Amino acid sequence: MTKQIYYILSFILLISTNSVAQSNNLWLRATFSVKDSLGITYDAELQYRLQTIATESIPKHPFLNSGRIWMHYSLNEKMKISLSPVAFFDHIKYKNKDELYLKSHIKEYRNSLAAEYQFIQQKRFHLYARTAIEFRFFSNKKNEFRWRNRVGIDIKITNKTILRPFYEIFHKNSNSNSLILDQMRFNLSLKHQFSKKWIAELGYIDQLNPNQLTVKLERKPNVFINIQYKL
Repeated sequence: MTKQIYYILSFILLISTNSVAQSNNLWLRATFSVKDSLGITYDAELQYRLQTIATESIPKHPFLNSGRIWMHYSLNEKMKISLSPVAFFDHIKYKNKDELYLKSHIKEYRNSLAAEYQFIQQKRFHLYARTAIEFRFFSNKKNEFRWRNRVGIDIKITNKTILRPFYEIFHKNSNSNSLILDQMRFNLSLKHQFSKKWIAELGYIDQLNPNQLTVKLERKPNVFINIQYKL
């Protein structure tokens, strides 16, 4: 196990030194959850993301708004299936024209299907893997298929607090219909259950995107805050 951890840390260090930093982002998400008598959990999810522009240090320019419905069902103690039949995203792009930043919008409709499997379930930690496929339909650009895979560990600090490191890699179809690298994410977050109804998660995502013009990866540091309310 020590050797595997060493290789993972070395890979992260190698990627970080071969990347160039971009804007700092703040991701905000609110989720409202309810579970029916059949064991299906329904999530209504709202997102609002902010970014910095030029030499700014505080994220204050919105670059994404979204609303999504998720349905989750556990087949057994180890396997969970998730379906998002309805999702809407508003992507906001900025362009500098004579020091005046102009905004343009790209609308996206998305359908998603995911499966999560718990490989190891111990008292203090869970090792899991998640795979998901996304069908993305855009208003003014080519539609695409995206495949995302995640591996992570949930470490139980207390009965109500969980440390959540994970690694996720995204691939999407190119013009030749072959899959190419879209992005990678290294996540570290702390999730705390304040009561039976309220859960909050604070974390950091180091996002790396390939640049078509250079061999380096573009780095996007993201701080996120997730709030969940169980009805």
